[in-house]
Amino acid sequence: MGKGSWSGIWEMFAALVFYDLVTTMVMIMWKDGEVLVVQCVSALVAGAVFLFFYIRKKKAEQRGESVEKKVWKNHLSCFQIISLAMFGIVLSLSINGLIDQIHLKSIFPGYRQTAQAIAAPPLWLQILAAGVVIPWTEELIFRGFGFSQLRQFHSFWTAAGISALAFGVYHGNVVQGLYAAVIGLFLSWVMEKKGCIIAPWLVHVSANLTSVLGGNVVKLKEWTVGVSIMLLVILVWIIEKSSRLTDTHH
Repeated sequence: MGKGSWSGIWEMFAALVFYDLVTTMVMIMWKDGEVLVVQCVSALVAGAVFLFFYIRKKKAEQRGESVEKKVWKNHLSCFQIISLAMFGIVLSLSINGLIDQIHLKSIFPGYRQTAQAIAAPPLWLQILAAGVVIPWTEELIFRGFGFSQLRQFHSFWTAAGISALAFGVYHGNVVQGLYAAVIGLFLSWVMEKKGCIIAPWLVHVSANLTSVLGGNVVKLKEWTVGVSIMLLVILVWIIEKSSRLTDTHH
């Protein structure tokens, strides 16, 4: 097995190191800044750099393809956007519901400190940073570089498993790590089906916004976990079917 087959791991690692360096520099220059604001600014800066290299990478990969195929790879219909957003909402409710059912948060109380720190800033900042900006940078790292590069040399499950595991470890605690690893598998599946980075980002945004609003507005315990899982299965079928129809049409 050649070195190139594992380049996705190195790309993820290099991106994370750069992201950490940017965060450190922002913290040094803005010592009194709110933690979530610092993270948001760091994600914006690093995300812009990652997007530049990601676009270059995709252009190199798409040389020789037809114009129609290039456009399709970056296009999502209104129906697909809505279904992906709904998928993220239900996915967040299902995973959080299962975590609550097995009392994982009480087994690992360190999660509460992280959750309280995230919930401390104003709601608008949580929505902007944790809900929109940070997910974009994370998607570029773990799906845009990690999964996509690994997928060129490995099966879907190998590429998705490695990137999801890295995504889970990156979150730093057991509860968030498990949540991130599971949702990371679904995000890789969405990337596989839709072929563009916007698709998993939409799911990631809607899932994070559901978690943010769930802690501030909606009481997630009122949702029935079984209903959420059934809706999740239905949405998986819808996304799968819409992907097949798009492939057949083109």
